Amino acid sequence: MTAPAPRREARSGRSIHRLFAEQAEAVPLFTAMVHAGKELRYRELNAQANRIARLLADRGAGRGSSSRSPRSPRRSCWPACSAS
Repeated sequence: MTAPAPRREARSGRSIHRLFAEQAEAVPLFTAMVHAGKELRYRELNAQANRIARLLADRGAGRGSSSRSPRSPRRSCWPACSAS
């Protein structure tokens, strides 16, 4: 079951991560995405996104920081993505 998108008027003025967190809270068991035959629910995808955000923040990412990294984000974030 796929969740409906938030209404346009509800989206204006809020960041994408805030909108996603609100969607995950509203419909945690709905399918957020399907990749390689595996479904991720909003609750699971939000938890993974939060793990990656904490990992990046621990490594110095944040407002005003450079988006350039000497390591590939895929390699450096992969352990956080795959942890359950």
